[in-house]
Amino acid sequence: MKSKLFFTVILLGSLLTLGSCKKWLDLQPEDGILKENFWKTKEQIKSAVMGCYASLLGSPSGGPALARQFFLWGELRADMLAPSLATSDEELQIMNMNIDPSNSITDWSSVYQTINYCNTVIKFAPGVLDYDQTLTEAQMNAYVAEAEGLRALMYFYLVRSFGDVPLKLEPTASDDDLVSPDKSTQAQVLGQIIKDLSD
Repeated sequence: MKSKLFFTVILLGSLLTLGSCKKWLDLQPEDGILKENFWKTKEQIKSAVMGCYASLLGSPSGGPALARQFFLWGELRADMLAPSLATSDEELQIMNMNIDPSNSITDWSSVYQTINYCNTVIKFAPGVLDYDQTLTEAQMNAYVAEAEGLRALMYFYLVRSFGDVPLKLEPTASDDDLVSPDKSTQAQVLGQIIKDLSD
């Protein structure tokens, strides 16, 4: 009798717990904005473009400032800098033409993070015209042009420093978009840079 009662209590407790899991599993993020709630006003487009520029200063997780990284990409291999006591081991390796993928100076992730921000603006900003009647097409085109210009600048530094690099023109907006693209030729990347700047 006790085992039947114990089994019944366990079964009822499990059913109650499983019944409430649906709400528990459907939590919205507390530290971010959902895509469905964004891309509705011209102010949101402006803040997204400002976020593209802010990413040049480094990622919040401690990534390097891109201006410093671009400087090192160009000058460390060009005999324009002399080693000193403040020179890191990674900088010395590049000065000695030992470019290793584990070297943090050659890490492209912060550049592609900025490219992804630009791709996001380019893809989603035109849709704001449907929601915000105060946004003109000229204003929206200006924001998209800024994002395309910044994306072209990022690809310019990549192609100048490394030659063939992956060319990603769509944003990573969902888990399905997490793919590692193949490298594109230097000519393809330069063609995209010219197209972005022409637009």
